Amino acid sequence: MISLRRCVPRLAVPLLVFASVLPSRAQTSAVDMIRAMSDTELKASAADHNLWRYRDRNRQHGVETVSLVVDTKSGSVKKILMRDGRPLSAQEEAAETKKVHDFINDPAKQRKQKKDGEQDDVRARGMLELLPKAFVWTFKSDNGEEVTLHFEPDPNFTPPSREARVLAAMAGEVVVHKADHRMVSIRGALKEQVNFGFGLLGKLEKGGTFHVIRREVKPGVWETTETHVHMQGHALLFKSISEQEDDVQTDFATVPPSTSLADAAAMLQKKDEQVARSGK
Repeated sequence: MISLRRCVPRLAVPLLVFASVLPSRAQTSAVDMIRAMSDTELKASAADHNLWRYRDRNRQHGVETVSLVVDTKSGSVKKILMRDGRPLSAQEEAAETKKVHDFINDPAKQRKQKKDGEQDDVRARGMLELLPKAFVWTFKSDNGEEVTLHFEPDPNFTPPSREARVLAAMAGEVVVHKADHRMVSIRGALKEQVNFGFGLLGKLEKGGTFHVIRREVKPGVWETTETHVHMQGHALLFKSISEQEDDVQTDFATVPPSTSLADAAAMLQKKDEQVARSGK
């Protein structure tokens, strides 16, 4: 994921005055800023080989879990530590330990995780490449360190894929760290219902939203730390689409490149024992 892993904006009066006098030039500048940010993120993603240990708080289908995740070159190992604010029961903890054991000893599960991650990366790169092309960009605010840019669908843009159709139907804003040309956040909402196969294959309802927040977790290295997706719709006539997920990642710490899957499992077990002792 950019494994698709910063200050309240202040109104920039001089910029808005300039934009009102020369709107086409201001718009071009907004597009240039987005293009520079997109290029920077794409290059950074390709060069990023960091491995992390981090805490993941996830709410999905009304259930909140807190997990610890450890990256390795062979995959990421994850273990739930708490569910709905309480430590796991002995039975639940045993089940989680078994899941970890099964994963680190099953090459097929590892290959599937790798394939899913690669597909996520492709979608994230595709989104970044489309940002300068799919929208009409305007300046919203500038606080000196960060600039907020608003986007609306470009009626002249033809989406090349299903994912691009969803993205191109969004309106929202992107916050850019000006000095580093890095994405601080992006949020959007569907301006209209998106149909697939004239609505027979599927649809996403108007008003669905997403919000992604990124942070500099160590000098020069940015990761996605929050993802909030709230979509509704239907697929294949009857199947309900309910993407209601909030995911927050914290406590990033680097992991040595030599970390094996067995090492990662041992880290998770040690942390789980600490949680059991502390009760949090």
